[in-house]
Amino acid sequence: MTPPPSPGRRKLRMLRPQGPPDDTALLIRATPASIDEATLDIAEDALESAAVYDVERPGEGRVALYGVSVFARPRGASPVEVLRRFASSPYYLEATARAVRVAGFEVLPTGANLDHFDVLLLDGRDPDDPLLPLTEVRVAAERLVAVCGDPRPNPAYPGGSHG
Repeated sequence: MTPPPSPGRRKLRMLRPQGPPDDTALLIRATPASIDEATLDIAEDALESAAVYDVERPGEGRVALYGVSVFARPRGASPVEVLRRFASSPYYLEATARAVRVAGFEVLPTGANLDHFDVLLLDGRDPDDPLLPLTEVRVAAERLVAVCGDPRPNPAYPGGSHG
């Protein structure tokens, strides 16, 4: 895991003005077949994100970004159009923005790519506080994975062999 930078070296993640519509399909994670491995991967990514990035929250100021990077699947597009960049992973997880929000997560429009978002696993954490233990972040990651259901075969995976 990436060690936290000094407070002066933390990065402020760019937020765009608008999140995805509720019916947008979000590629949550390219993953191995195991739900446990996907959950651990998501939790570790959120901890790494929080070690480096903050976001500016209205009324709260800067908070640590316990976020998981996701990509929107353009309406009507095949998952393979997004999954080509993750061809080394045999499976993926996907959910609608609505399902993610109903589960209690915020979907933040981050970065310059209009199809990129972060699912905020934990909100309102002071960036100067020590990082949360993996077990606490993993509970939130388990909730997110549960929203997605079973991993789906990645159509961009070479040879179509899944396992």
